[in-house]
Amino acid sequence: MLKMKFLPMIAVAATAASALFGQAPQQSAPAPATTTSASEAVPDGGVPKYLKPETPEQRKARLGIPEDPGTNPDPNKHYWRYGYSYHIEKFDRQWSSYVDVDPGFVRPFAYVNATNEVYQQNDKYVWVWVRDVASRTCARSFPISRRSPPGKPFASPKHRRGYQPLDRGAIPSLLPT
Repeated sequence: MLKMKFLPMIAVAATAASALFGQAPQQSAPAPATTTSASEAVPDGGVPKYLKPETPEQRKARLGIPEDPGTNPDPNKHYWRYGYSYHIEKFDRQWSSYVDVDPGFVRPFAYVNATNEVYQQNDKYVWVWVRDVASRTCARSFPISRRSPPGKPFASPKHRRGYQPLDRGAIPSLLPT
């Protein structure tokens, strides 16, 4: 019985010893570093593409800008398209929805009812054009208009249009007497 327990223990110890003291494989020389910019590097998820294949002329017409933003565009760079400022945002494709939107558009978050135009996509991400909101339109304060003086709500007759004063004698009582 002792041999039955001892034999597997020896086999495990021999395997562990050969793994620990064995000769490690030699490292090959490191590959030379390639000099590519951030916009030319292939992002995680594979090579990005548009919804359908297109020629460079079709791509330039679709983008509406003079330069090509590349495969991994900078989200801080702004582009002027059709008279408005845009930037390109990257979203996880698992949360996006192409249901009930126009062709070439996507809802980056399926549960939000806002669509954006697709710039490119791959297996993991979708890049969309996001229109920039001008700071002056966000910071604009709207004047407060009062319809009536404080303490006298609906004092003006123009606000009471369509209402008639109640004649309490003419209304039959709905409560039992």
